[in-house]
Amino acid sequence: MGKTRKVVNNSDLKEMRYCPIFIVFILLPSSIFSQEIDYKKNFIDESKIIKTFSEIKSSSFNYLKPLINKKPKKDKSSKGINSRVRIAAFIVKPPYTIQYLHSSGLGIAYNVVSIDHIDEPESGGVGYSKKYVDMITPSYTFFFNNFSIGFGYSTKSGEKTKIWGCPRIDVCYDDKVELSTVELKQFLISYDIFENYELITGLSFLSYEYGVYDYSDENDLTNDDDYDVDSKEINLKLQINIGFGYKF
Repeated sequence: MGKTRKVVNNSDLKEMRYCPIFIVFILLPSSIFSQEIDYKKNFIDESKIIKTFSEIKSSSFNYLKPLINKKPKKDKSSKGINSRVRIAAFIVKPPYTIQYLHSSGLGIAYNVVSIDHIDEPESGGVGYSKKYVDMITPSYTFFFNNFSIGFGYSTKSGEKTKIWGCPRIDVCYDDKVELSTVELKQFLISYDIFENYELITGLSFLSYEYGVYDYSDENDLTNDDDYDVDSKEINLKLQINIGFGYKF
């Protein structure tokens, strides 16, 4: 028997050439997806993954904190001491006090104090006129809770006041006598009434002495020494004033 040869048409050859391409197309996806590629790893760092909403609710993480800037509350217990200016008077007359007080406790005050008027005795004698003395008074203040106590001290010399009176019908005084050193001891007590205001009470103690007065006249019939005036001491004369202070 003779062998028969199968003849392949050109059209069949054309169809067969696409077979390898088709096979590759079928097998390629399976080979790709069969590989365990962690495509998330290339884009996301697991250590920096944001917490989920449920984790945020169950934890103490404050997710509103970046959006809200809360001002810290002031601790009133650690409130600092303020400097202040104080003005005090005895109603509308001396003694006057104007003080600047630093937060360190050091202060300086301008005081106007009164050397009192002294009348001559009804039977005749000597009197002294009123005298105002201005003084610069350094001080130190101790601060406590809602109040303070301060102490000031100053002296002034060279002041004079008028001496007057007629111990006899032909003997009269009309001159000036020197005062000894005027000494001021001052206490200023304050109490807070508002946040920036305080009530002030001032206690001033004055000590001074009227100097000796040597009388003399042109009357030869009188002995001048008989009418000399001895010194007169005033010790710790109390003067009170009240006022207000402003803290800044």
